[in-house]
Amino acid sequence: MGVRVLDLTRVLAGPFCTMLLADMGADVIKLELPGIGDDARQFPPFKDGVSLYYVNLNRSVLRLSSPYVALVPLCCASTAELRHVK
Repeated sequence: MGVRVLDLTRVLAGPFCTMLLADMGADVIKLELPGIGDDARQFPPFKDGVSLYYVNLNRSVLRLSSPYVALVPLCCASTAELRHVK
């Protein structure tokens, strides 16, 4: 059974960690603020109006941003397995 990660992070440290988890095969679902998104979308360099910084850190990640994004954690919690890592 695969690992599913709900990514509520933004900018660098969190997206870097979830990028690594996605690279190792985890299904990563990234939630962003509706209408705003991750701050990293504004970081240069840009190509065709898209932040390459953002694209690199969020590759292999399913990104969700809608008015209903607040419901996703509730839906995921019903099937979640919580793990505490020390």
